[in-house]
Amino acid sequence: MPQTERVSELYIASAARPVSSQPDIKSGAVEEFRGPKGSTVATTHPVAKATMMRLSELWPQPAAFDQLLTDVQSRLGLKAEETSEKQIDSELRTILINTYSVGLSEFYSHPFSFAVRAGDRPLASPLARFQAQTDETVTNLRHKTVRLEDDVVRRLLLLLDGTRDRTAILSDLRQMIVSGEISIDLKSDNMQEDEIVSAGLERNLDELADLALLIA
Repeated sequence: MPQTERVSELYIASAARPVSSQPDIKSGAVEEFRGPKGSTVATTHPVAKATMMRLSELWPQPAAFDQLLTDVQSRLGLKAEETSEKQIDSELRTILINTYSVGLSEFYSHPFSFAVRAGDRPLASPLARFQAQTDETVTNLRHKTVRLEDDVVRRLLLLLDGTRDRTAILSDLRQMIVSGEISIDLKSDNMQEDEIVSAGLERNLDELADLALLIA
């Protein structure tokens, strides 16, 4: 486990999301944050709540400790005369160590380079695209393995070589449906296949961005 005094040298990331749609971070109300693997933390501490909110907004990008400290103070509207920066600094270090210990935050020695949103001509990691040709498990730009269980998402990843805009991507996905390479489940939706593919493109691109698989 990293030592508390070393936390300021690291970059921090967290995939945890607030359970509430409108979390109250400034009062003493209890707010719960849940990670993708089911780990949760419930806290009444405003600094802890502001920290987890900010990390959830930045995910999958990590935050430098000093910037996270500034963002938390700004989010809570803390002024120098109301609290000492040294106190908040100490509280933040403890919070990050505690969330790390239960698997809700990650520490890195350096920042990563990847896109948090798909560009006009989305480009995915060449390594992940190569791996996705034969496997559902790929390596993302955070050097972690992720599983692409949805075949449409995996096929989409293969198309993201930076040469196609969204119109071209949709055209290729439709060709895959016609050829039988991929299929769309219509049982729970009244839309036609073409409409479902169009409506789901941005959602699937966002999923690939959240998995840290996009360069641009």
